[in-house]
Amino acid sequence: MAGGVGTADGPAGRRVDPAGAAFGLGFPVLAAAVTAALTAVWADRLPDRIADHWSGSGAPDGFSSPWSNAWFIAALIIVIGAGAGAVAASTRAQLMLRRVMLAVACLVTGLIATVDIVLLASQLDLDDPADARLSTWSIGAGVLVGLVVGLVGAALLGDHRPRIPATAPPPPELPRADPLVLPVADTVGIGGRAAAGIYGFLAAVAVATCVLVGSPWPVPLFIAGALLVAVVSRFNVVLDDKGLRVLCLGVTMIGYGADEFTESRVHDVHPFAEFGGWGLRVRPRRRYGVVTRRGPGFTVRAASGDRITVTTDRANEFAAAANALADRAARG
Repeated sequence: MAGGVGTADGPAGRRVDPAGAAFGLGFPVLAAAVTAALTAVWADRLPDRIADHWSGSGAPDGFSSPWSNAWFIAALIIVIGAGAGAVAASTRAQLMLRRVMLAVACLVTGLIATVDIVLLASQLDLDDPADARLSTWSIGAGVLVGLVVGLVGAALLGDHRPRIPATAPPPPELPRADPLVLPVADTVGIGGRAAAGIYGFLAAVAVATCVLVGSPWPVPLFIAGALLVAVVSRFNVVLDDKGLRVLCLGVTMIGYGADEFTESRVHDVHPFAEFGGWGLRVRPRRRYGVVTRRGPGFTVRAASGDRITVTTDRANEFAAAANALADRAARG
């Protein structure tokens, strides 16, 4: 079940997600191979030393041999892109972390590879590499390519982590919803007006930047920034017969089945003290948070040892319903 609340594939669960391997590892390896292959194909048409760095004035201020640049770029893509992509490929990591890391891996890979390809193409048949000029549109194009690939790959990731059913109901002193009315749902994070204000500000900055540089190439950078704001600021939380799901932009970031719940408690959440900040948070000892403000929240514990904390004004309803669902699952 891609991104939803499902079961593990087989007794031990699948260790590698095919989509995560294809996009998180395959895309960076392919990009590194393409940049190296182009260096080989264009070797006779490139200067002995090529420009590989530009100053703020637009003139080259760093040079290297074509193959030194090729190996450096390939290593950079593999270390950063495939390094982050390896997290996305592993089914043992939390789904939300895998999706974020895959988007980062593909964005970085697309940016580095595109800029390097344009860098090489701009120096074909050039006598003096000091005359080379890097087309700034390649930065925007690289971000856009990587962003699209990353979003497609992230949407295809499945949640294959092993599901461990709870073996006992929650402690009797914890609240239960009676009657149990489902679903319990809430939208948490910044409100519509605040979101409109933030996106409006980003749009104004994007337009001003494009006018300043005289080109639309910065637009993809601001699109990526807007998506980052969405990922860390606004979520839909749903608790129903299937379990608990946290969605962002319609994609499940966290999903646990009701039969995994061991207990749910309400408490005041301090985002910085407990999670080091706001948004989707990952902390040691299998602690995950959807914390968008200081105040009431509920924490669901799973039999695997995972703890999921969500800040919401409906914390009491979520906790009581989660405990009632755990009771029902234990009886079943």
